[in-house]
Amino acid sequence: MASGSAVPAFKADWKHCAGCFCCNSYLKKPDGCCADDLTCCCCGTVAQCCQPLETHFPFCTILPGCVCLPTFGCCVTPRKLGEKNPEIKAALEKLGRKADGIICQGCCLGPCGNACYCYPKKPDTCCYAPGSTMCCCVGSDQALPFTPDVPKACGTMGLICFPKVGCCKALSALEYITIVGGGEKVSPQ
Repeated sequence: MASGSAVPAFKADWKHCAGCFCCNSYLKKPDGCCADDLTCCCCGTVAQCCQPLETHFPFCTILPGCVCLPTFGCCVTPRKLGEKNPEIKAALEKLGRKADGIICQGCCLGPCGNACYCYPKKPDTCCYAPGSTMCCCVGSDQALPFTPDVPKACGTMGLICFPKVGCCKALSALEYITIVGGGEKVSPQ
């Protein structure tokens, strides 16, 4: 959590309870069951269950790479599907990098669903999940290489030893953290 950490506003009240420089764990107010938004090298995944993510659009596939809902296409990107479907086109900005990823797999079951993407371009990160990995009252974020929106810290069981000693403090209470943006969850860019 060195100077320069610019944490999104939706994590402001998260209480920091563990960190290992490129990954952190937090306690947070439950706002759903579970959700995940992760990029690893040239693949990405997003999943949710009773916890809506701004960065998720429900796609259903019948075979790997063959999208059947909300519109049909094989080995396509959300941007390409958006040419046929105005609802998808309206969601492209919130999808971030996923808008140009090939949809490999998807499942949409009411409030629950997931989608996997393959990015055809050269990877720009090893691992990135900017705080949208959540399960009930636990949240986490990770980034390698480091990014400003994932604080660098070291500690466990609520006691953070680096960069300053503290115990289960909310991110907004830490003087070396800057809270930025609105309350929306972010997607890997």
